[in-house]
Amino acid sequence: MESLPSELRCEIYAQCVNIRAYGLMYVNKQFYNEIRPLLKEDFVLGFHIDPSSSTEVKLISPNNSAWGGQWVLDAASTHTDYSFINRMPLDHFKGIRILIDPPSLNDPGQVVRGWLQSIKLVNALLLDWNTPDLIPKAEEDVWLPHTRLSNRLPPITIQVRETKTVKWHRRGS
Repeated sequence: MESLPSELRCEIYAQCVNIRAYGLMYVNKQFYNEIRPLLKEDFVLGFHIDPSSSTEVKLISPNNSAWGGQWVLDAASTHTDYSFINRMPLDHFKGIRILIDPPSLNDPGQVVRGWLQSIKLVNALLLDWNTPDLIPKAEEDVWLPHTRLSNRLPPITIQVRETKTVKWHRRGS
């Protein structure tokens, strides 16, 4: 590995990060130091909102595949667990990407599910208030998870996707 050019090693590291194969990080300190930036500074966190499938917002990889069942926000739950997002150093990431699929025009319930999923995702990304009854007036009034150094979010990209079978509009609808 060490005899390969750095560009090729970076491509290999990026593929390892995409498939969550982190074993290479433990081989030696050089590999660890070369992979580490891909995990934070070059990493774009992805979420998928699909109102046709369920009420869950799924965490997705750069190639739009799901990252497993434990990495979801359940929009139907009254007490949604945001802990996996609070454990992430969001302010270190390169960006956040939100992929939104269109709801079916024949099923108005999908519009509501998509709206609930969007609201839960925004609640997960925003910081909590120290005092729930008072609107924060300064940065000290906001609870900052221990994984973040600031209350800033990276740039957010919203990607609205259409497929052959489901589109955002049809003949003026």
